[in-house]
Parts: sequence; structure tokens; C-alpha cells
Amino acid sequence: MMKRSILGFLFALWSSIAAAQGCGPANPNCIVPTAPPGTNNNQAASTAFVTNATGSISGVTITGTAAAGNVPVATSSSAGVWESFSLGIDASIGSTRGSVLERGAASWGIITPGTSGLPWISNGAGADPAYQAITNVGHAAMTQNAVKGAASSTAVADLSIPSCSTTASALQWTTNTGFSCRTGLPSWAAFTPTPTCGTATITTNSARFSTSNKTTAFQLDFTITAIGTCTTTVSFTAPNTANSSGSAIMAETTVNAVMGVCNFSSGSATVGCSKNALANFVVNEHHIVSGVYENQ
Repeated sequence: MMKRSILGFLFALWSSIAAAQGCGPANPNCIVPTAPPGTNNNQAASTAFVTNATGSISGVTITGTAAAGNVPVATSSSAGVWESFSLGIDASIGSTRGSVLERGAASWGIITPGTSGLPWISNGAGADPAYQAITNVGHAAMTQNAVKGAASSTAVADLSIPSCSTTASALQWTTNTGFSCRTGLPSWAAFTPTPTCGTATITTNSARFSTSNKTTAFQLDFTITAIGTCTTTVSFTAPNTANSSGSAIMAETTVNAVMGVCNFSSGSATVGCSKNALANFVVNEHHIVSGVYENQ
């Protein structure tokens, strides 16, 4: 009984001395409660608290500086190092340049760069985006040989384009209608001029014309093979009736190279041609006439 009383006294005395001394070099074996994670005050921190906060994560010892923004990166099954967030992603997910960080069905992952020129396309909720070609969206498939447009309203529709492959035809747009082929475009054709001058014999070598709306262009090539009573004026019939007065140029190419002029009168299809200075025509002269005039 006496022995137990003495032991109890000594234990109480040792406890009171330890409590008086506090924790420190003089009392390294003092016991400090381990505070909950995240505690931030001036209470004493146990070695367990310090290890959990700065040196160990799930049994892995972390080295380096736990600076703001750094994350722990495992280097083995029992060790790691504090690294920047960017280096942490490189080590844990991937470091390929041009990659995209994407949340898949189960975890975050890296999508490496796709084919050059392909856009990054969303595939909607519950699906992963991907690099892919843009398909024909927003309207139905187009009709072959057509363009999108609005001929008579604001509604966009397929406007058929005809081939217009025949001679003297072209594609034409008409408001409220669309595209069509315009035919009868200007093309050159023969006409019968029948040049005359007194009793001269005149051979027509060629006579061609082209009319577009109210404009006619023509060319006449003739030779005087017998002069007869011909003097200063050669007349011929135009391809159609002139709507206004006009003139054309005449040039001799074989005998004397003399120039001349041909005159039109409004409302007439007869054309009169004379040489410079009203000189007489002579046999074997070869004349070429060309001009443009307003037709009716």
C-alpha cells in the first residue's frame, strides 16, 4: 500500500512538472493533439499534422516547395514533388503541343491535334467534341445544277440553272422568275445587198451583219467587174431599215486605195456610197464597207 502511494505521488509530480515546462527542447516528449486539416491558428501543431499538411499525401512523401498554385506530382509510388499546375498537367495527362484538355465520360483527358484545317466541333450534350469536317447543315441537300437564292420572295430556294449550250444563247436572270436561256443573241449572218451603179456589173464577194436589239453592225465586200454607165454613187440595200441617219466607211483595196463614205437615211434601207471628192468609180475596183447603225 505504501509503495503504491509513493508511485502515484511521483507520477503526479512528473505530470505537473511536464505541464509547467510545456513542449519544447526541454520536454520533447510532450503530447500535442492533432488538429483537423486546414486549422490555421497559433496552437501547437503535432508532427502528424505537419506531415499531413506538407510532407505526405496518402503515404507519398512530397518534396520541394508548396508554393501558391503548385500541385503535388507523383514521381514514384511513395514519392512526389511540388510542381506548377502546368507541369502537373504535363506529367499526369500529356504535354503534346496543340492538345485540348477535355472532360470525357469517365475522366479528364488530352485530345491531341487533329488534321490540319479541321475545326473543333461540338457534338452536343453527352458526347465528346472532336476535330471533324463541317457537314451540310441548315438546309437540305441542294438540287443538282442549281444555286441558292430568292427569286420572288425572301424564302431561299434552289434556283435551277439551265445549260444554255445552244448557239447564240446565254444565261439570263429575270426578277420574280429566276434563270433562263436567252436565245437569239447577236450572231453574224448573210444578207443580200445587191449593189448597183448605172449599168455597171458589180459582184458581191461577201455581205454579213449582226443585230442586237436596236443596233446593227455590217460588212460588205464588192468588186466592179464592168463599169458601164456607173459614175459617182454605188447604192445597196442594208440588212434592215435605219431608225436614224448614219454613215459607214468604204475603202478601196486593189486599184487606187481611195477612201469613201456610205450614208444612211432615217426610215430607209437604201445606202448610198461615194468616193472621196466624188471621184468616179472605175472598173476592177475592190471596195470594203463596214459600219454600225441604229435599226428600227
